[in-house]
Amino acid sequence: MRLIAAHDYRRERWKNGLGWTSEIARGRMPVADSKPDATEDGIDGWDWRLSIADIDRDCAFSVFPGIDRSLRLLAGAGMRLRFGDGEVVDLGATGHQVDFAGERVLTCELVDGPTRDFNAMWRRDRVNARVTAQPLNGSIDLAIAPGETVAVLGLAGHLVADDHETHVILTEGETLIAGDMTGSNVRLLGDAMLLVARFKPLPRR
Repeated sequence: MRLIAAHDYRRERWKNGLGWTSEIARGRMPVADSKPDATEDGIDGWDWRLSIADIDRDCAFSVFPGIDRSLRLLAGAGMRLRFGDGEVVDLGATGHQVDFAGERVLTCELVDGPTRDFNAMWRRDRVNARVTAQPLNGSIDLAIAPGETVAVLGLAGHLVADDHETHVILTEGETLIAGDMTGSNVRLLGDAMLLVARFKPLPRR
């Protein structure tokens, strides 16, 4: 397990230069034959990526061919997402989540002021992913399959994570990353609201 504090998130420009994001983490799936690569799309050696975007104006989103995305509203009144194919989706309540393909052309219109949004991205040819919110009141066992990577973002409250070797305290705004080739079990204890992102490698063709 490793803990990433909010002050260690890396602030950087969007790929299209129209906004800012705080990158939480990026990674490769822990597979023996996985080799870093880079594409013309700027996807430099990662299979999954987590970030938080602060959006303060209407703007176009960056385009990421070959990438699937999950967007969740963390704070603010929300925004209207207008896709290039005519679909319109309202991200209008805290906790609302939208999943979409990264190559879709998309612009956002703020409803009433700035928003803060959690963004998960993964390469659909390499990764199967799922992002869910989960309340914690007491204790739960977080089972991690062999080769799977799990990220836990603290949305509220605090907890203790224990994998029988390490104890980690996770507070609001921090992120825990866990996983290895053999699989593991992490016990979470506390009173908190969590956002859990699971990244599992797809079978090699």
